[in-house]
Amino acid sequence: MTGDTRDTLDTYPDEEWFALRLAVVGAPSHVIQAVVPDLQEELRQRDYLRAPRVAWDPQTQWTIVDVEDQGYDPQRTAEDMAEELFEITASVLGDFESFHIDILDVRPHGA
Repeated sequence: MTGDTRDTLDTYPDEEWFALRLAVVGAPSHVIQAVVPDLQEELRQRDYLRAPRVAWDPQTQWTIVDVEDQGYDPQRTAEDMAEELFEITASVLGDFESFHIDILDVRPHGA
């Protein structure tokens, strides 16, 4: 279980959906590239998220995460997702000191 109390995508109908783009930055490229599928699977299992996509960007040497999440405030929603992504990445890597999460973009879904 993910620890989130939301059971379905429609649990909080008053919240807005936001498109988020985050990056896992700082981990050695050969290490983070190897766990991209694991990160994708971890995010896919969270049924309160929409359209999670994890990809390696060779130009920036970052792992890019695009996902849609629900919240009342775009910045707070992005910060919460960044914290969750940090926890997921630390669990998958078995390390929490070699990387950090950057919020690259947050906007209302469909904008």
